[in-house]
Amino acid sequence: MRGGSQSGLVDTDGGCYVVKWLQNPQHRRILINEALCSELLKVLGVSSPSWARIHVDRTFLENNPQVRIQAGPGYAAVQPGWHFGSRFPVSPDHGLVFDALPSDAVGRVSNLWDFVKVLVFDVWVDNRDQRQAVFFRVPAGGYRVAMIDNGFGLGFDGVEWSFGSSPVRRQSPWLPDLHASAHTIEYHEKIIAAINQVTRDDLARMLKLVPLEWIEDDDALLSRQFDRLI
Repeated sequence: MRGGSQSGLVDTDGGCYVVKWLQNPQHRRILINEALCSELLKVLGVSSPSWARIHVDRTFLENNPQVRIQAGPGYAAVQPGWHFGSRFPVSPDHGLVFDALPSDAVGRVSNLWDFVKVLVFDVWVDNRDQRQAVFFRVPAGGYRVAMIDNGFGLGFDGVEWSFGSSPVRRQSPWLPDLHASAHTIEYHEKIIAAINQVTRDDLARMLKLVPLEWIEDDDALLSRQFDRLI
């Protein structure tokens, strides 16, 4: 797959997942951010792929030598263990996923207002990366959008977690019209109300879903970030 994390599309017993390896070049903390932001988006009712812990063993790695990380002029090995998987929204054999849609197709996206809601989310979690989303066809006709790639949430700058007031990054050219709609403030109020319902206990519960090998000794840092979110 494209992107700095060098993820791969993996066919598992439970379906196809875009897998970010624990040894990815963007830091293991990317996996923690992905898992926690996925859980938060689900609680807030914003469309995002489900996620799973994907276990990779030595047999899989031996049979798939292309699973590796490019590091400078050479390659680094992916190690057996638990890795982050984001469910691919359609079957790769029978469906298509789009990074963008032409302007005349945007009106056929059934959950377009999720872009308004995720803007508030990105400000709340201090997402340091540009918002990414994918579109896919649905059986009833038209499209849905799913928000992806939350690795730089929680104020993560690629090395450390912090919190600031980062500007929202590049958006699609038709999004300003959406944000200027008369209904926008209504959706802002709904998502802010949902955010205000998130508790410290909710965040602690979400963290229990994250494998300990991703967290290592970051418990205190994550606790600080949770305090800032609340």
